Amino acid sequence: KPVLAVDFDDVVAGFQRAFMYYHNHYHGTDITYDDITSYLTHDVYGTTPEIIGERIMDFCANHHDSMLPIEGALESLERLKRKYLLIKVTSRCESLRPVTYSWWNGHSQKTFLQAYFTNNFETKFPELRRSKLSVCEEIGAVALIDDASGHANEVAAGAGIPVFLPTRPWNKDAELSEGVIRVTDWEEITTQLLS
Repeated sequence: KPVLAVDFDDVVAGFQRAFMYYHNHYHGTDITYDDITSYLTHDVYGTTPEIIGERIMDFCANHHDSMLPIEGALESLERLKRKYLLIKVTSRCESLRPVTYSWWNGHSQKTFLQAYFTNNFETKFPELRRSKLSVCEEIGAVALIDDASGHANEVAAGAGIPVFLPTRPWNKDAELSEGVIRVTDWEEITTQLLS
């Protein structure tokens, strides 16, 4: 089967919405989902990368299960796994592997063959960082589904494979490379990948 690479946060699991509720409740902000117009979370909440990093780790340690699946994601992945080998390629750091697997196993099992954690936000061990492009090339992915326009552009241009970019507030105004396909929902992604 061909390999399909799939991001985790805000592609399969609704991280930004759940973190927004957490941050508003515990840190006194009043951010709405449409206010999340930057991929850099510290910019959205008006703080530093270090502080937002600590808050994200607290959220992941104590509120991770509050994330809901993105509408249509679980059903679409079940359909796609008949045609593709699904491999999770996430920007998360390696330390979040246990909670990520716990969330995933609580929602749907045996969909993904394996997972790669690219450690894009790793501050303690920057040597663990990898690009999604290098992972997609290593696993021989034929396509990627990702919500970050930077990753989408890099993979589409570098690997020459299609990248499906679900529209989100933080990517809706991004300039996209050739090969990046903007989509509205999982139904659209699934229709194109199964056609």
